[in-house]
Amino acid sequence: MPVFMLMHFSYPIAVDASLMAVFLSSLSSSIQNYRVERFDLEPILFMGIPAAIYAIIGNLYLIKIIPSKTLMLIFSGLMLLNV
Repeated sequence: MPVFMLMHFSYPIAVDASLMAVFLSSLSSSIQNYRVERFDLEPILFMGIPAAIYAIIGNLYLIKIIPSKTLMLIFSGLMLLNV
């Protein structure tokens, strides 16, 4: 997402593009793991489906309610925790 911000995309568009990139990467990895029979359905049921639901809710509703600067601070904090 920082790359999209450096390319002067608006914050909501940068978030959408970043989510799409993560989704496509996850989907292709899942397909590859399914082909070599290293695919476990349990984590998808307990983590993937709720994460997808909350991502949609966040994208449709929260991004319109919470100011862009606040969202950027939250995202930056989460990125720092992830490092």
